[in-house]
This record gives sequence, structure tokens and C-alpha cells, in this order.
Amino acid sequence: MQNIILLLFTIFFATGSYFLLAELCKVPSYRASKVILNAGRKRKKQVKDSDAFILELAEKLAKILPMEEYKRRKIAGVLKSAEISMTPEVYVAQAYVKAGLVLSGIIPCLIFIPLLFPVFLVLGIGVYFSESDKTKKGRNRVRTSEICSDHHTGTDGKQGYLIHAGKLSEECRPGTQE
Repeated sequence: MQNIILLLFTIFFATGSYFLLAELCKVPSYRASKVILNAGRKRKKQVKDSDAFILELAEKLAKILPMEEYKRRKIAGVLKSAEISMTPEVYVAQAYVKAGLVLSGIIPCLIFIPLLFPVFLVLGIGVYFSESDKTKKGRNRVRTSEICSDHHTGTDGKQGYLIHAGKLSEECRPGTQE
């Protein structure tokens, strides 16, 4: 009984201390972070709680993450062409944080089920590389959504638009119309 009371006291004391320090240090709540992230989005997709948490960790890690000027400029150009509004440091830190969260699953696996260790290791590496390649996907999305309005017609005889997935066909390239 004493252990339960001690455990409850510890939990409530830690929670209360967190809320007091968060108020003194002006730490925004996750709800406020989600609202700000949703306001800055171009797409209508809502931000999840986990995205807000990961972005917050990435911003803290980005402050201490060293990056060469050449790599920073290169990533900044890629982010701009992919229409991702994020600094290069935060973008790289976000990939590190997501991979680190997956890799943190290794610790319980080593204790309880050591056979799952390689699974989490491969997943963590895969998450890092997929997050690093997210700019390539964004760039391809921007490039392949070229609008061809030369010969495609819409409803009511008005000029229509067709978004091509992939390369523009010969008939849709500018200057190839007859």
C-alpha cells in the first residue's frame, strides 16, 4: 500500500512540476503547436500529434546539429524546389529524430525478444533513408504536375487542364502543336 501511495505521489509531483516549469518557461502546448503547423500548411492534410512532437524534437536537435555550408545550401535548394518550408538543419534533424524513435524500440527488444533486434535496426535505417529522400518525392511531384492546357478541353467547351503523371507526351509539349 505504501508503494502505491509513493508511486502516485511521484507521478503527481512530476506532472505538477512539468506544468509549472512549462508555464514559467513559456513552452507551447502540443495543441498550440498543431494549430500553428496546420496554419502554415498548403495542403489540407491535418497535422498529427506525433508530427508536432517530432518537429519539436527536431527543432531542438537542429540547434546543435553541425552542417557544412555547402551541404546546407544544397539541401536548402532542394527543399525550395520541393516546396518544403523547412530549414535544412530542421529537415535533417527530423530524419534523425524519426529514425531514432524507431531505433529506440531496440532497447526493449534486447531485454524481452532479442530476435526482433535486426527488424528494428533495418526499420530504423529504412526510415532514415525514406525521410532523406522525401525531398526527391516532393520535387518529382512538383515536376510531374505540369499543366497542359494547349489542347485539352474541359466541360462546356472551355479550355481544360490535364495534370500529367510522369513525362509530358509529345502532343502535350509546348511548341509541338500543329
